[in-house]
Amino acid sequence: MADDRIVAVRAREILDSKARPMVEVDVWTAGGVMGRGASPCGTSVGRHEAFVLRDGGTRYGGLGVRQAVTNVIEIISPAIRGKSALDQRAIDELMIELDGTPNKSRLGANAIYSASIGVARAAANALRVPLYRYLGGPEANLLPVPMFNMVNGGTHATTRVEFQEFLLIPAAAKTYSEALQAPRRDTLRPRANRPRSWRASSRPQRRRGTAGSAGSAWTARRATSTTRRPVATAGEEKPRAATSSSRISRNWPGRMTSS
Repeated sequence: MADDRIVAVRAREILDSKARPMVEVDVWTAGGVMGRGASPCGTSVGRHEAFVLRDGGTRYGGLGVRQAVTNVIEIISPAIRGKSALDQRAIDELMIELDGTPNKSRLGANAIYSASIGVARAAANALRVPLYRYLGGPEANLLPVPMFNMVNGGTHATTRVEFQEFLLIPAAAKTYSEALQAPRRDTLRPRANRPRSWRASSRPQRRRGTAGSAGSAWTARRATSTTRRPVATAGEEKPRAATSSSRISRNWPGRMTSS
């Protein structure tokens, strides 16, 4: 096994999927192994959540995290260098002690969290095992149950529903792949097994063929009901009535051309 002592900690500001700044931390061990952690944040913030340290000002609309990056480099890094990356609990407790606030507002939860994940990944890489097995033990074989957001409420919704999210949890699914299909189970049925109401509400496709044929019976009825026949004036030939040999125009189903 490679030497798991932490020898270097680097931090930087990057952008998350919403183009908002977040902290990324690299933790290097003496054995040349690196673990990387980052701290993306959601839009909603609850009163009991840990504090995400932002810079304020005009840069990135006040969402910059340079101060949190500085806290990793100047405070967290000197404190955890020389310690074993395998001692996750002791390192986490040390960073919480360095912060000294109930909600991690001094160093920033984004700084502490990123460093903690970096340490965990460095330890897993040093042992050459996946992160889930390092955290869950050698017998770890379970995945979290996925949750699906069905209805939104709260501050960010246009409704007056007080609950922010209504989540569907497919707890009865036997496998993860089966759980992922839970919200789409009705739409994934074979066409022959779909409810009659579903087939009735779907839009029929246009078909080519004679108006008297079975394949174009619906289209012919639709064309006949929507076509207005002009009234002939004096001296003009009356329009011929549509016969069974009339064909539907390819440009618009409401227009008929006589064959």
